[in-house]
Amino acid sequence: MKLQGRLSSHLQLTVGYALARNTGFVEFSEYDNFRSAYGNMGDQRRHRLTITGIYDLPQFNLGPGVTRRLLNNWSVAFISETDSAPPLDTILTGLDLDGDGINRTLLPGTTRHNTFGRGLSQSDLRNLVKQYNDSVEVRTRRVTNPDGTVTVIRPRTPFNQVINPITLPDDFSNGDSFLTQDLRLTRRLNLREKFRLSLIGEVFNIFNIANISGYSNVLNQPNYGQPSTRAGQVFGSGGPRAFQFATRLLF
Repeated sequence: MKLQGRLSSHLQLTVGYALARNTGFVEFSEYDNFRSAYGNMGDQRRHRLTITGIYDLPQFNLGPGVTRRLLNNWSVAFISETDSAPPLDTILTGLDLDGDGINRTLLPGTTRHNTFGRGLSQSDLRNLVKQYNDSVEVRTRRVTNPDGTVTVIRPRTPFNQVINPITLPDDFSNGDSFLTQDLRLTRRLNLREKFRLSLIGEVFNIFNIANISGYSNVLNQPNYGQPSTRAGQVFGSGGPRAFQFATRLLF
Protein backbone atom coordinates (compact mmCIF):
# COMPACT_ATOMS: atom_id res chain seq x y z
CA MET A 1 0.00 0.00 0.00
CA LYS A 2 1.32 3.40 -0.93
CA LEU A 3 -0.01 6.85 -0.06
CA GLN A 4 1.44 9.89 -1.77
CA GLY A 5 0.37 13.50 -1.66
CA ARG A 6 1.32 17.12 -1.29
CA LEU A 7 0.26 18.26 2.18
CA SER A 8 1.06 21.89 1.42
CA SER A 9 2.78 23.97 -1.21
CA HIS A 10 6.08 23.21 0.54
CA LEU A 11 5.71 19.59 1.75
CA GLN A 12 5.32 16.38 -0.25
CA LEU A 13 5.00 13.08 1.65
CA THR A 14 5.02 9.41 0.59
CA VAL A 15 4.18 6.51 2.89
CA GLY A 16 4.63 2.91 1.76
CA TYR A 17 3.76 -0.25 3.69
CA ALA A 18 4.29 -3.87 2.66
CA LEU A 19 2.94 -7.00 4.35
CA ALA A 20 5.07 -9.84 3.02
CA ARG A 21 5.36 -13.60 3.17
CA ASN A 22 8.32 -15.26 1.49
CA THR A 23 8.49 -19.06 1.51
CA GLY A 24 10.37 -21.59 -0.57
CA PHE A 25 13.06 -24.26 -0.61
CA VAL A 26 15.58 -23.90 2.24
CA GLU A 27 17.48 -27.20 2.61
CA PHE A 28 16.90 -30.93 2.99
CA SER A 29 16.91 -32.32 6.49
CA GLU A 30 14.97 -35.53 5.74
CA TYR A 31 15.22 -37.44 2.47
CA ASP A 32 11.87 -39.16 3.03
CA ASN A 33 9.98 -35.94 3.81
CA PHE A 34 10.43 -33.30 1.14
CA ARG A 35 7.97 -30.98 2.86
CA SER A 36 10.45 -30.39 5.65
CA ALA A 37 12.88 -28.87 3.09
CA TYR A 38 10.58 -25.89 2.62
CA GLY A 39 9.68 -23.06 4.93
CA ASN A 40 10.08 -19.36 5.53
CA MET A 41 13.08 -17.76 3.88
CA GLY A 42 15.70 -16.53 6.32
CA ASP A 43 15.66 -12.93 5.04
CA GLN A 44 11.87 -12.58 5.22
CA ARG A 45 10.69 -9.29 6.70
CA ARG A 46 7.02 -9.53 7.55
CA HIS A 47 6.38 -5.80 7.83
CA ARG A 48 8.09 -2.95 5.95
CA LEU A 49 7.28 0.71 6.43
CA THR A 50 8.97 3.45 4.42
CA ILE A 51 8.26 7.17 4.81
CA THR A 52 9.82 9.78 2.54
CA GLY A 53 9.29 13.48 2.30
CA ILE A 54 10.57 16.68 0.70
CA TYR A 55 10.13 20.04 2.38
CA ASP A 56 10.99 23.29 0.62
CA LEU A 57 11.66 25.99 3.19
CA PRO A 58 9.54 29.12 2.74
CA GLN A 59 11.06 32.07 0.90
CA PHE A 60 12.03 35.11 2.96
CA ASN A 61 11.17 38.39 1.26
CA LEU A 62 11.96 40.74 4.13
CA GLY A 63 15.25 41.93 5.56
CA PRO A 64 18.61 42.72 3.99
CA GLY A 65 19.47 41.16 0.64
CA VAL A 66 22.39 39.19 2.11
CA THR A 67 20.09 37.60 4.68
CA ARG A 68 17.53 36.68 2.05
CA ARG A 69 20.18 35.09 -0.15
CA LEU A 70 21.45 33.01 2.78
CA LEU A 71 18.04 31.84 3.98
CA ASN A 72 16.29 31.21 0.67
CA ASN A 73 16.36 28.22 -1.71
CA TRP A 74 16.82 25.51 0.94
CA SER A 75 15.10 22.11 0.89
CA VAL A 76 15.12 19.14 3.28
CA ALA A 77 14.48 15.53 2.23
CA PHE A 78 14.28 12.46 4.43
CA ILE A 79 13.82 8.70 4.20
CA SER A 80 12.74 6.58 7.17
CA GLU A 81 12.72 2.78 6.84
CA THR A 82 11.40 0.34 9.44
CA ASP A 83 11.45 -3.44 8.89
CA SER A 84 10.34 -6.11 11.34
CA ALA A 85 12.68 -8.88 12.50
CA PRO A 86 13.29 -11.94 10.28
CA PRO A 87 12.59 -15.56 11.35
CA LEU A 88 15.24 -17.98 12.62
CA ASP A 89 15.79 -21.67 11.99
CA THR A 90 15.87 -24.43 14.61
CA ILE A 91 18.68 -26.65 13.32
CA LEU A 92 20.74 -29.35 15.05
CA THR A 93 24.09 -29.89 13.34
CA GLY A 94 26.34 -32.93 13.48
CA LEU A 95 23.35 -35.15 14.28
CA ASP A 96 21.60 -37.61 11.97
CA LEU A 97 18.71 -38.65 14.17
CA ASP A 98 16.91 -40.75 11.54
CA GLY A 99 19.99 -42.28 9.90
CA ASP A 100 19.32 -41.00 6.38
CA GLY A 101 22.79 -39.51 5.92
CA ILE A 102 21.91 -35.84 6.52
CA ASN A 103 23.75 -34.38 9.49
CA ARG A 104 21.54 -31.29 9.78
CA THR A 105 18.24 -32.00 11.50
CA LEU A 106 15.28 -29.84 12.46
CA LEU A 107 14.46 -29.82 16.15
CA PRO A 108 11.86 -32.55 16.77
CA GLY A 109 8.46 -30.88 17.03
CA THR A 110 9.20 -28.40 14.25
CA THR A 111 8.25 -29.44 10.74
CA ARG A 112 9.39 -26.47 8.65
CA HIS A 113 12.42 -24.21 8.43
CA ASN A 114 12.61 -20.75 10.01
CA THR A 115 9.57 -20.99 12.27
CA PHE A 116 11.05 -19.21 15.30
CA GLY A 117 9.47 -15.78 15.14
CA ARG A 118 6.84 -17.02 12.65
CA GLY A 119 4.34 -18.84 14.82
CA LEU A 120 6.92 -20.38 17.17
CA SER A 121 7.46 -18.13 20.18
CA GLN A 122 10.39 -18.17 22.59
CA SER A 123 8.32 -20.00 25.23
CA ASP A 124 7.20 -22.56 22.62
CA LEU A 125 10.81 -23.15 21.63
CA ARG A 126 11.87 -23.58 25.25
CA ASN A 127 9.12 -26.18 25.70
CA LEU A 128 10.23 -28.12 22.60
CA VAL A 129 13.84 -28.04 23.79
CA LYS A 130 12.73 -29.32 27.20
CA GLN A 131 10.86 -32.19 25.57
CA TYR A 132 13.96 -33.00 23.50
CA ASN A 133 16.21 -32.88 26.57
CA ASP A 134 13.79 -35.07 28.54
CA SER A 135 13.89 -37.68 25.77
CA VAL A 136 17.70 -37.58 25.84
CA GLU A 137 17.77 -38.00 29.62
CA VAL A 138 15.41 -40.98 29.48
CA ARG A 139 17.88 -42.80 27.19
CA THR A 140 20.96 -41.71 29.16
CA ARG A 141 22.72 -44.25 31.35
CA ARG A 142 24.87 -43.46 34.37
CA VAL A 143 27.45 -45.99 35.44
CA THR A 144 29.18 -45.82 38.81
CA ASN A 145 32.87 -46.64 38.48
CA PRO A 146 34.89 -48.62 41.10
CA ASP A 147 36.48 -45.39 42.29
CA GLY A 148 33.07 -43.86 42.98
CA THR A 149 32.96 -41.55 39.95
CA VAL A 150 29.97 -41.61 37.62
CA THR A 151 30.25 -42.03 33.86
CA VAL A 152 27.41 -40.55 31.84
CA ILE A 153 26.64 -42.50 28.68
CA ARG A 154 24.51 -40.50 26.28
CA PRO A 155 22.39 -42.08 23.51
CA ARG A 156 23.79 -42.14 20.00
CA THR A 157 22.47 -41.74 16.48
CA PRO A 158 22.54 -44.60 13.92
CA PHE A 159 25.91 -43.13 12.84
CA ASN A 160 27.26 -43.31 16.41
CA GLN A 161 27.00 -39.55 17.01
CA VAL A 162 26.56 -38.60 20.66
CA ILE A 163 23.19 -36.97 21.40
CA ASN A 164 23.61 -34.35 24.11
CA PRO A 165 20.95 -32.15 25.71
CA ILE A 166 20.49 -28.64 24.30
CA THR A 167 21.51 -25.69 26.45
CA LEU A 168 19.75 -22.51 25.42
CA PRO A 169 21.18 -19.09 26.35
CA ASP A 170 19.34 -17.19 29.07
CA ASP A 171 18.33 -14.62 26.48
CA PHE A 172 18.03 -15.22 22.75
CA SER A 173 16.11 -13.80 19.81
CA ASN A 174 15.05 -14.69 16.27
CA GLY A 175 16.49 -11.41 14.95
CA ASP A 176 16.57 -7.65 15.12
CA SER A 177 14.33 -5.12 13.45
CA PHE A 178 15.89 -2.83 10.86
CA LEU A 179 15.63 0.93 11.48
CA THR A 180 17.29 3.77 9.62
CA GLN A 181 16.62 7.44 9.01
CA ASP A 182 18.48 9.38 6.33
CA LEU A 183 18.44 13.14 5.86
CA ARG A 184 19.46 15.41 2.97
CA LEU A 185 19.88 19.20 3.04
CA THR A 186 20.13 21.02 -0.29
CA ARG A 187 20.91 24.66 -1.13
CA ARG A 188 20.18 25.83 -4.68
CA LEU A 189 22.20 28.67 -6.21
CA ASN A 190 21.21 30.35 -9.46
CA LEU A 191 24.51 31.21 -11.12
CA ARG A 192 23.17 32.44 -14.44
CA GLU A 193 19.92 32.22 -16.36
CA LYS A 194 20.60 28.64 -17.48
CA PHE A 195 22.99 27.46 -14.77
CA ARG A 196 22.02 26.28 -11.30
CA LEU A 197 24.31 24.81 -8.65
CA SER A 198 23.08 22.60 -5.82
CA LEU A 199 25.12 22.09 -2.64
CA ILE A 200 24.12 18.84 -0.93
CA GLY A 201 24.82 17.47 2.53
CA GLU A 202 23.56 14.03 3.60
CA VAL A 203 23.63 11.98 6.79
CA PHE A 204 22.75 8.28 6.80
CA ASN A 205 21.36 6.46 9.85
CA ILE A 206 21.18 9.77 11.67
CA PHE A 207 20.46 8.15 15.07
CA ASN A 208 23.29 5.62 14.60
CA ILE A 209 21.01 2.66 15.34
CA ALA A 210 22.86 -0.65 15.58
CA ASN A 211 21.02 -2.90 13.12
CA ILE A 212 22.50 -6.17 14.35
CA SER A 213 22.29 -9.41 12.39
CA GLY A 214 24.08 -12.73 11.92
CA TYR A 215 21.97 -14.59 14.48
CA SER A 216 23.08 -18.21 14.93
CA ASN A 217 20.39 -20.72 13.97
CA VAL A 218 22.14 -23.81 15.37
CA LEU A 219 20.42 -25.01 18.53
CA ASN A 220 23.14 -27.36 19.76
CA GLN A 221 25.73 -24.60 19.89
CA PRO A 222 26.02 -22.20 22.85
CA ASN A 223 25.40 -19.03 20.81
CA TYR A 224 21.94 -19.83 19.46
CA GLY A 225 19.88 -16.72 18.81
CA GLN A 226 22.89 -14.44 19.42
CA PRO A 227 23.99 -11.75 16.91
CA SER A 228 27.46 -11.75 15.42
CA THR A 229 27.53 -8.61 13.25
CA ARG A 230 25.70 -5.43 12.30
CA ALA A 231 24.66 -3.90 9.02
CA GLY A 232 27.59 -2.72 6.93
CA GLN A 233 27.91 0.82 5.69
CA VAL A 234 26.62 1.06 2.19
CA PHE A 235 25.21 4.59 2.14
CA GLY A 236 21.57 4.47 3.13
CA SER A 237 21.67 0.82 4.24
CA GLY A 238 21.40 1.40 7.99
CA GLY A 239 25.08 0.92 8.85
CA PRO A 240 27.06 3.16 11.20
CA ARG A 241 26.23 6.86 10.89
CA ALA A 242 27.93 8.39 7.84
CA PHE A 243 28.02 11.76 6.11
CA GLN A 244 28.27 12.60 2.43
CA PHE A 245 28.67 15.91 0.62
CA ALA A 246 28.11 16.60 -3.05
CA THR A 247 27.53 19.29 -5.65
CA ARG A 248 25.29 19.19 -8.69
CA LEU A 249 25.42 21.54 -11.68
CA LEU A 250 22.32 21.85 -13.84
CA PHE A 251 22.46 23.61 -17.21
